[in-house]
Amino acid sequence: MTETFKRRVEECGLNGFHFIKVWPLPKGIDWRDLETAARKKRSTEYELTGETLILRFRLKGDKPTPAEKKKLLQYNEQLMDLLESQTSMDDPYDGSLDASEFNVGEYRIFLSCPSVDKLTDVLKEWINSNDWPNEFHIVQRRGHLMDTKAKVNRIVIK
Repeated sequence: MTETFKRRVEECGLNGFHFIKVWPLPKGIDWRDLETAARKKRSTEYELTGETLILRFRLKGDKPTPAEKKKLLQYNEQLMDLLESQTSMDDPYDGSLDASEFNVGEYRIFLSCPSVDKLTDVLKEWINSNDWPNEFHIVQRRGHLMDTKAKVNRIVIK
């Protein structure tokens, strides 16, 4: 491997590469010892707490009409476009659309994120411009979706 290759990988922001100098090293120095020391120096513990934002759209009936289904699938596309604006690993991560489903009388979109407050702010303009004709509200879960102890905040939009 050459320095040129390493530089190109780093310039392109490719993931999955870990470069370690293994040669030439001073006599008596093992690259494994250097790597272990560097890894210990780099390692920091982070407490990651995933949160969930749920968008709930009430349907006219138990099942969606073709027009409702079309509009809701457009909402999915709009949200994915809004959240896929991260162009490099240094850009902030606001969240991602993980799942969506039709349930009896409603459609739900599940978004995972580091902070439901921040994601709500990011989506505020989209939420306020939403032209869904029926009841629509969001649920902020301060924990992952299956966390039974997560605090929940429901906000009725309309």
